[in-house]
This record gives sequence, C-alpha cells and structure tokens, in this order.
Amino acid sequence: MRRTLFILLLVLVTICLGGRPVGVIAQASPNLQAKPINPKLLEEVKAYQVVDGDTAYFDLGSGKSIKARLLLIDTPELHHPRLGQQPYGLEAKQRFQHLLQQAHKIEVEYDIGTHKDKYQRDLIYVWIDGQLVQEILVSEGLAQVAYVYPPNTRYLNYLEASQKEAKEAKVGLWSLYGSER
Repeated sequence: MRRTLFILLLVLVTICLGGRPVGVIAQASPNLQAKPINPKLLEEVKAYQVVDGDTAYFDLGSGKSIKARLLLIDTPELHHPRLGQQPYGLEAKQRFQHLLQQAHKIEVEYDIGTHKDKYQRDLIYVWIDGQLVQEILVSEGLAQVAYVYPPNTRYLNYLEASQKEAKEAKVGLWSLYGSER
C-alpha cells in the first residue's frame, strides 16, 4: 500500500513538472523537438531568396531585408572553390527553400552572442510554423552541427541529438560518410 501510494505520488509530481522526472534538467533526447525558449524574441519575416542550404535573404518589412546564415549548422556547398558541388548540397538548398515556401509563418531568432559573421550575414535561428529549420535539416542528414561559437548555443543540445539519430539511421550525408564526417 505504501509503495503504491509512493508511486502514485511520484507520477503526480512528474506530471505537475511537465512530464520530467523529479530533479532532472530537461535535456534534448531522441524525438524531442526544440521549442523557442522565449517566443517574444521571435520576429516574423518573409523569405525571398535562398542562396544555399544554410543561407537566405529575409524581408523584415518596411523595406528592410537581411542576408542571414543559420546558426550551428553547415550544409554541403553548391560552389566549393576546390571541390565544386558537394553531395547533398543541392538537396539541402531545395529542402530549405521548400520549407520556407510551404510555411504559414516564418520567424527568426537571434542568440545572445554576436549577431553577425565575418561576411556581415545575420546569424539566426529560423522557425517555420513552430519548428526549428536547423533541426529539420540536421535530422534529415542534409546538414551537420558546425560553427559552434559560444554563447550562440541556445539549441545545440537539440541539434546534437538530431544529428546522433541521423548518423545512426545513416540518412543523407551519413549514408555517404558514416559517422566520420
């Protein structure tokens, strides 16, 4: 009876804490999608040109636009100076373009670190209909976690978990390179 009561109490406390076991900090785990930490930090935009799998132009309204680079990921190049078009480069661009075209709502988010890279592109997270684009591309094996420069690491755990799953499933890039890329 005491054991049953204890288990019932533990389940109740777990539910009250949002489904997390008592004393455990939420970590990214397989099948757990990133959610914006603070939706007030998101800015709604319109996409108007995709350059490649991790770079695009966005219209901020009022005649303002930005050229932006997706934080924490790298996609294969379309025009690499030495290697030319890399495998999955075109697929990454097309998938990014498709995600943006099909989205009902596109939002961008800056992290707490620098907002520009050395090419003066804005460094952002892109959300489409509540889903993180970086996470989608990584989970499909069209991007890998890269260019990790703290403190711009807000969703790194989610991306690393998605990459681990993609590697294990040998999808996209990982079908060619295994886990060695």
